[in-house]
Amino acid sequence: MTFFPRVEASVRERRDEDRGAVSWPVRVWLGEGVFVVARAVDASPGGLRLTLSPRAKSMLHVDRSYTVELDLAAAPIRCMATVRHANGDVGLAFLERQPALAGHGSLAEAPALT
Repeated sequence: MTFFPRVEASVRERRDEDRGAVSWPVRVWLGEGVFVVARAVDASPGGLRLTLSPRAKSMLHVDRSYTVELDLAAAPIRCMATVRHANGDVGLAFLERQPALAGHGSLAEAPALT
């Protein structure tokens, strides 16, 4: 069931590539020494969709860019991403495409962040 078809359609239209289901721990850096922990639930070389606690979500702002860390065993990634929406989950668009995520289906689930 689709509750917000226009919103979902506009989000889909902005994506250059389909995203695949993943389960990866993510750090979103808010500033010097301050980060929130989230979980990527889908990914593509162009961006991520994150789930996170309401408190952590309240610290992220649409149209603001953050440093994002994916601690993947096969290829750790640290890059900049912009929050595109925060309706339910949070959608991030990478400022530079991340080709290592093109094969995300073959990457094993990453360990939990500590």
